[in-house]
Amino acid sequence: MEYQDEKNNKKKEIQSNAKVHKLSFDEELALKNIDLAKEELVNIFRYDNKSGSVQYDLAPDKKSKMQDDRAYCLAMLGWYLQQLRRQNIVNRKNNDADWLSYCFY
Repeated sequence: MEYQDEKNNKKKEIQSNAKVHKLSFDEELALKNIDLAKEELVNIFRYDNKSGSVQYDLAPDKKSKMQDDRAYCLAMLGWYLQQLRRQNIVNRKNNDADWLSYCFY
């Protein structure tokens, strides 16, 4: 593979050591489910109710064609990860050091 160097405008040769990895059935199925979940997430809309509450759901024309189970699973996963990160912040010990100890040895 050749490319042109930006600084010297010279062509240089590059060799790539790419390896081909054949996916197992489970890996391929997982990637397909992730792709379907992304497609579902794109089609989720926010509906504001008259009472002031908010509802997230598929568009009416997509309800008969798609499911929203994977999108809800990703939403719950996102909430769970946010809770884990929040625990690190909330449970962090506050190091209230004595400022005078920094001034006087």
